[in-house]
Amino acid sequence: MSIVNEVSDPYRSWLKIDAASRPLNAYQMLGLRPLEADWTRLKAAIERQRALLDSCRADAEPDRWNQIQAELEGAISTLTSTEKRSVLDASLRRRAALSSPGASSVTPPAETPPGTIIVCQGCQKENPGQRRFCSQCGNSLWERCNGCGTAVAIDERFCGQCGVDVRSVLSEQQQALEQKLITARQLAAEMKFAPAISLAREVAVVEDPKLDPWAQQAVDLIDEIEKALQTTTVQAEHSFELAQQHAQNHAFENVIALLDEIPPHLRTPEMIELRKQSLSARNEILALGGEIREAVTQNQTNGLLPKIERLLILKPNYNGALKLAGQLRDKLARKALQELTENEFQAALDTLRQIPPFIRNEDIEVLSAKAEELLTLLQDLRRAPLATPTALLIGKRLLKLAKNSAAASKLVADLEQKVTQKPKNPRLRAVDFAVIAHRTTLGVQSDWLAYFTRLRPEDPQVAATLEKHPGQFFVALGLALQGIERAKLQIDLLAKPKSALQGMLSSLSFQKKKTKSAWGIDCSATGIKAIRLSQDEKGILKLTAAEFIPHSKPLNHPEVDMQRAEIRAATIKQFLEKHKVEGDRIVVALPGQLVLGRFFDLPPMAAKKIAETIQYEAKHQVPIPLDELHWSYVFQEEISGPDADQSSRRVLLLAARDFHVKDRVQQFKDAGLAVDVLTSDVLAIHNAMHFEFFEDEKFKPARPGPIMTVDLGNDGSNIVVSRPNFCWFRPIGTAGHNFTEALVKEFKLVHDQAEELKHNPAQARRLTKYYGALRPLFLQITSELERSVSSFHKLDGEEPIQQIFGIGGGFHTHGLLRQLRGWD
Repeated sequence: MSIVNEVSDPYRSWLKIDAASRPLNAYQMLGLRPLEADWTRLKAAIERQRALLDSCRADAEPDRWNQIQAELEGAISTLTSTEKRSVLDASLRRRAALSSPGASSVTPPAETPPGTIIVCQGCQKENPGQRRFCSQCGNSLWERCNGCGTAVAIDERFCGQCGVDVRSVLSEQQQALEQKLITARQLAAEMKFAPAISLAREVAVVEDPKLDPWAQQAVDLIDEIEKALQTTTVQAEHSFELAQQHAQNHAFENVIALLDEIPPHLRTPEMIELRKQSLSARNEILALGGEIREAVTQNQTNGLLPKIERLLILKPNYNGALKLAGQLRDKLARKALQELTENEFQAALDTLRQIPPFIRNEDIEVLSAKAEELLTLLQDLRRAPLATPTALLIGKRLLKLAKNSAAASKLVADLEQKVTQKPKNPRLRAVDFAVIAHRTTLGVQSDWLAYFTRLRPEDPQVAATLEKHPGQFFVALGLALQGIERAKLQIDLLAKPKSALQGMLSSLSFQKKKTKSAWGIDCSATGIKAIRLSQDEKGILKLTAAEFIPHSKPLNHPEVDMQRAEIRAATIKQFLEKHKVEGDRIVVALPGQLVLGRFFDLPPMAAKKIAETIQYEAKHQVPIPLDELHWSYVFQEEISGPDADQSSRRVLLLAARDFHVKDRVQQFKDAGLAVDVLTSDVLAIHNAMHFEFFEDEKFKPARPGPIMTVDLGNDGSNIVVSRPNFCWFRPIGTAGHNFTEALVKEFKLVHDQAEELKHNPAQARRLTKYYGALRPLFLQITSELERSVSSFHKLDGEEPIQQIFGIGGGFHTHGLLRQLRGWD
């Protein structure tokens, strides 16, 4: 049997309340004495009663338990609310006064004259003036004046102390309370519940027992208004929920009607905002509908689709608008098709772009892709920086798709003529085609540097090798120049740092025996680029060999992760099978990404202190302990003579980790080739550029400005700034393999297919996608160049950079030079 059936009084059984009277007031529900004012006791009582009730929940009848729990929480709410508690306290005081007349009796004045008679207002018994209560019925014979508080006999009208008409004041108080109750009822009828409750509460808190009837009416009225408020609030919340559903269905008229039924003072901020939005949407729908009807009537449909789109956003099920949108879409599609037929690619694309996404179908997307592709091909042809075979292939593809395009035919004809021409500058890859933008992206002229001209090979096969691989032998040239000690700056990371005197005299040719021949071998991720230089007794240089041997697979190919060493060794052995290197000096390079470079100036000092000072600077400028590095330095400008100690010196320091140096040397050793000199590819680039430009008497101006070289390899890229007596460089992250990876992702190709596409973008299904994949990388390179230009000028602001040259296999990528020249 459930314990509920045995509980006749849950208040006593569950809450331990001994009071016999029912209903219980709030103080009784919490087990407190009436008018308890101690907040600490109130909090303790709340916790105690809640805990008692919770302990009985498991065995209690749910409905009965919920009822008692609601009463308890109501009592807590009353005693924790200042307004509600004041009403209860006033009611308890009045009730105490009415139930115990003595509790509220007034003591008569001590100077009451003998013989004074007071007539009881209850039983009309005459009582001596010295009595406090009637001898017959026990009612109080005295009351307090409403004006001054002095004791006044119950049968007297005017106060003897202040002269107030006691009966009139009481009547006025009663009338005032009555009027407040009337006003509160009127406010409640108007659903102005908050001011109604506030006004009724002013009546309910009076403590004068004579005003108890009005106070009791006020208490009842407050209860009635609160119930009405609760009912109205529930109805308002229900209306709001319905309004939200109608808003989701874009039925804004229904939303407005439902929210207007809610009294304004009961509307929450969310209700107000929803009504505002719905009213705005309703008015906008009416306005748009009118504008669209008028435009259709007047046959002025240009620019109408955005209005229809907006109307359908506000009212998606507007069938008339959907039908009209479809008609306008088809009209624009027919117009675009005609424009494509007339080879107006830009106009066709602009027309199709007027069709908003909500009515675009597969036919529109196909037509848009065709227009965009044709426009991309035409713009690529018009903006082609150089007349190259790749550009010509793209032009021929355009002619195939737009056979009757006069503009394309003329461009292709011009390109075919210029492709066969040699550039005026023999160092460049091809003649210019598009006019260079007035303001280039970098503010500096950019060119594809393809060939060096100071060394002309006598062997036709060597010349053919260089011709076939434009811009890819400059690192090898710089390495070979160091091998025969003709490089401007020479640093060997295999050798220990030189003494100060050796550093200053290292470039003086009369003190050294010339090396007769040397190989510069640039072993990159794609293969070997090697150059052999020799010089006779008179110091005349000859380019006697050039070799390009690709690896069987690029070393950054995803399939050769564990085979790089074997592939590299096989390529070196293949080189050794083709060339005898006995007696030749072998110079190789570490990638710029593996070499730290530091640039600093030494103040004037004695020569004997230079080595020690550089050692000190190296320790503080290189973030790796020197005993873990191979490092060396060179003075960027030769300083000699008696005044050398009075001159500042600009120092270039290179450092590489011991592991990287030994690993590179071992790679060649394992393949059967001993390395004589190890340097950095950035230094090799500088030496090649210095040799090609600043030592060329034909080119050399009175004051040549600095030039920037961008070497974009397959696995690493470098930026080198060169001028006479100065070199600055920094590696960058973007390289040729990034282009390949972007094409793999965009076109869903395998690595080899992406490599092929990179070299021949005319094969792309859509040239638009080709540019979409590579343009972010082009922008990265442009940003790196801008950053490098800024960094160089901060370091050495004597002269602005005069020219930017691109070298390396990655610079072949179609579209890059166009970006640097400011066409994109």
